[in-house]
Amino acid sequence: MLKIVTLTVVVVFCTSCVFYPTTSDNQKYSSNCSMATRMLELDSKYVGIVGGSSFDEKHINDEDDLKFFLVAEGFVSATTLIVSGSIAVIGNTIHWLEYQVSC
Repeated sequence: MLKIVTLTVVVVFCTSCVFYPTTSDNQKYSSNCSMATRMLELDSKYVGIVGGSSFDEKHINDEDDLKFFLVAEGFVSATTLIVSGSIAVIGNTIHWLEYQVSC
């Protein structure tokens, strides 16, 4: 059990890529009218130490640990993509609705 908890903590803090919503530089409707919302887009960032030269190989002892680590790492990246993508879609929908109603 301790091994699984340790590997889970390592995966969470050592993921290779996370996605997050940001405000888009290209605001299509801002010249036409003033709006409270902004258009969003997804951005990604490399986070952690996986694949870098500072990765400590002591975290992975056998093939099963490596498989668990890679699957969990993919799960964390996919989860951030789904959550951040949903935030961006909802935010852009609200932005579009504001444009339709107020402009």
